[in-house]
Amino acid sequence: MERTMIMTANFDRFTLRPLSSEEGLLFRTLRLRALADSPTAFGTTLEAQQARAEREWIERAQIVANDPTQQILLAFFEDEPCAMAHSYIDSKDAELAHVGAMWVDPARRGYGLAQMILQQSTAWAEAKGATRIELWVTEGNTAAIRLYERAGYVDTGARRPLPSHPTLLILEMRRTLR
Repeated sequence: MERTMIMTANFDRFTLRPLSSEEGLLFRTLRLRALADSPTAFGTTLEAQQARAEREWIERAQIVANDPTQQILLAFFEDEPCAMAHSYIDSKDAELAHVGAMWVDPARRGYGLAQMILQQSTAWAEAKGATRIELWVTEGNTAAIRLYERAGYVDTGARRPLPSHPTLLILEMRRTLR
């Protein structure tokens, strides 16, 4: 299948692979865990996502899995889903990719998994022809900001309110790929 430029990647006991079209409910479970764990890291709320019907999650997985301009990367520790990130090519600029909805289960932090996810997301974006990749992160999330800086991202200076918590600001970070 041409759409998955990234095949399954194994890193010791972690496996990274794209979400398949049949994994809508798995995606739902991971997304809800992420929102419960880190409510100020995302532009939506746990309550809003809990209100979505199972059918919507199933349809979302089918759309993403069959769209060559986006992917949801899942990480597993042995067989347990433990992390995710959504990457996509900008609809107005084919040389710009975005990474969002990135989350690692607290029990799996400190193993370099977030760095692996960023590397795989970057490889996917480069394979799609992107020359730049951007993300937004909540101001004050020092651990995430340091992770992104180590991966080559720089603060663009752009700020905006976090949609789910408008009293907080998110900052834009960008990395040049080529």
